[in-house]
Amino acid sequence: MIKKIHVFIIALSWLALPSLAAQLTYQNSQLNFDNGKLQILKDGKTIIDLQDILLNYQSGKTWQLTSATQDKLTLVASFSDQVEMYKSIYDTADRQVEFEIMF
Repeated sequence: MIKKIHVFIIALSWLALPSLAAQLTYQNSQLNFDNGKLQILKDGKTIIDLQDILLNYQSGKTWQLTSATQDKLTLVASFSDQVEMYKSIYDTADRQVEFEIMF
């Protein structure tokens, strides 16, 4: 099952960069996403700098940009089965989580 997490950000344009990176800009604000790291700048100054996105203390193993439009970026991350607390001991498949960054 893919779980969705919504992040709301105001932006109008995006530019896909190599190695699963995305850059969004709107007036004097900029959002940078690079392999699980999220940075938001305003007037050239960093106002948010997330170095990692953790679920149950686990970092994402892989990140994939699945879609990008003028108003939304959709990313899918693969996490270890350890992110889910209540599971069968035989269920060792990675968990897929969908992140939507809306602007």
